[in-house]
Amino acid sequence: MTNANLRKYQDARGGYSIINRRFTELTSGWQHYNTANAVVAFRHTQPQGTVTEVQILAVTDEAAEDRHTFVYIRPSQIKITADAIVQRDLDTQQKVDAELWTNGFVGSDDFPQPGRMCFANHAGEGSHFYSGGYNMTLASNVDIEFKFPSACRYKIWAVQLQRVKIDSSGRMRAFLE
Repeated sequence: MTNANLRKYQDARGGYSIINRRFTELTSGWQHYNTANAVVAFRHTQPQGTVTEVQILAVTDEAAEDRHTFVYIRPSQIKITADAIVQRDLDTQQKVDAELWTNGFVGSDDFPQPGRMCFANHAGEGSHFYSGGYNMTLASNVDIEFKFPSACRYKIWAVQLQRVKIDSSGRMRAFLE
């Protein structure tokens, strides 16, 4: 190899680019859900990026802050509406549970599963390739409606695709677009 090519391939900072997942909390900390079976509508204004799944983590009000002791309460319904058009609607507990199973999220006592709505095929598999998502940048408002079978506290997370680059100066940046 020539000296010029050797120097070029020794330092690949300018050529590094990878797509990985970013977990973005949509709520600001724990929210309280006081009345069982009441529908909650959470509005996400001017969303950005491609979302592969929405996670709704819910625990009892008495649950310890230590994440390993959480037993998640799954929603009995989840619906996503973007600019007044329903994108997905899991309108029964069976559909919410089937969503986990069909996307590879098999829970156990050691790894409890929160409620999820997936926009990618087989989102839980570790296949390391792009499997789809919902580009929420095109919507001005995304409403997430859900209800729980009991009182609890909850957080909503969006799992998004991000591109990570390292430029020639070694600075790392992440982009949702």
